[in-house]
Amino acid sequence: DDLLISISSSGNSENIVKAIEIANKKGLITISLTGMKNSNTANSLSHYGVYHPGQTYGSVESAHAFILHYIIDSL
Repeated sequence: DDLLISISSSGNSENIVKAIEIANKKGLITISLTGMKNSNTANSLSHYGVYHPGQTYGSVESAHAFILHYIIDSL
């Protein structure tokens, strides 16, 4: 019943991609938060992907912070 939530503005970071691949092999549910253009690697590997089409790292990171605060408040 474990879960991996990955956060990457680019969605293409090698360490994030490897973490998702390992988590999938171990049977974890995987969720990726990504943004920017061409950030589909993490989302395509994950069970669920949340993509924010921001044009700057700041806007993408702000969107990710909002999503994480919402999740925490919901728990």
